[in-house]
Amino acid sequence: MGYKTLSVSDEIYDLLCSIKNENESFNDLFKKLIKGNGSCIMKFYGKITEDTTELDKIMRKIDETRSMEEERV
Repeated sequence: MGYKTLSVSDEIYDLLCSIKNENESFNDLFKKLIKGNGSCIMKFYGKITEDTTELDKIMRKIDETRSMEEERV
């Protein structure tokens, strides 16, 4: 397996370090972020209460974005 060198700004490096687990390599972190292993969404499980106002806003924004993408195609 080959290796490549990537350059990132200090800001991005700090952000990556803040989400990387202590025993996790950057290679593993990138793989997890790219593949989207689903664990990220589980952080939100049970967070939405009976007041769905915020959820409704999010869903409208998603629908708007999807519509704009469909128009571009």
